[in-house]
This record gives sequence, structure tokens and C-alpha cells, in this order.
Amino acid sequence: MTMLRQWNGESLEPITHIIKQFDLTANRINLLKYESLSPDSCIWVFGLDDKRFCLYAEDYVPSLQHVLDAMATHGVINDEDEDYKLLQVKKLGDWDKSTPVSTATVYKPPADPKKFMEFATTSGHDFVFLGESTKNKLR
Repeated sequence: MTMLRQWNGESLEPITHIIKQFDLTANRINLLKYESLSPDSCIWVFGLDDKRFCLYAEDYVPSLQHVLDAMATHGVINDEDEDYKLLQVKKLGDWDKSTPVSTATVYKPPADPKKFMEFATTSGHDFVFLGESTKNKLR
């Protein structure tokens, strides 16, 4: 499985694999935006049916607010009022044993690691989060 940050645009399979972790499936994904924010973080905005989602991946994530801020800043598509609600993962992971934490030399934990992991899955060395648009309709 290709790590999300190594995505080359040839296939949406890495995204379909990740959204299954959030109990979503898709026959077709309408990719609206992809942006590499740094060598260690990426963001995708895409549609499934008539709903819009934002997928964010990064190796060091200090808090859930950091994720929401990144989605609000980089996930917006021509809409200043767009906001995202984080979706919970289907299977809760253990923060201490997650790949981003276990492979890092130092990783300061978030204020509430258990709550953090309710919304995080992993892809290689990255934590991955999925937000659903609060407007919830594609235009």
C-alpha cells in the first residue's frame, strides 16, 4: 500500500483504502483539490455522492484543533464559510503504538491521546484525518 504522502495522481486507491477506515466506501471519487503542504503533509478535497470531504495527512499533529485549522485553511474551495467536522475512525488505535509515534525519536502527546485516536488513522509515518463538510453538498 502506497503511503498517502507518496501519492502520484495515477490512482485513487490509496484514498479509497483510507476512507474505509472511517466506514465509508466509494464507487467513484470526484477529486476536487490536492495540495502538498510540506514534504510531510498533504490535503485532499473530494466528493462522494453529494457530500464533500477533506482528507489531511501529516506526520506530527499536536492536536485535533491543528487538523481542523489545516482543513479550514487549505481545504476550502471557493467558499469562505466552508467548515469540516471530523469523522471518527471505525477501529480505535493505540496512540503509543501508532506508526507516527513509534517511529519518531520524540513525539509530544496531545492533551487527550484517547480522544485524538478516535479521529486518527495512519498511513505509513503519517496520521490521517477525514472531515466532512458542514455544508455537505457539492455545488
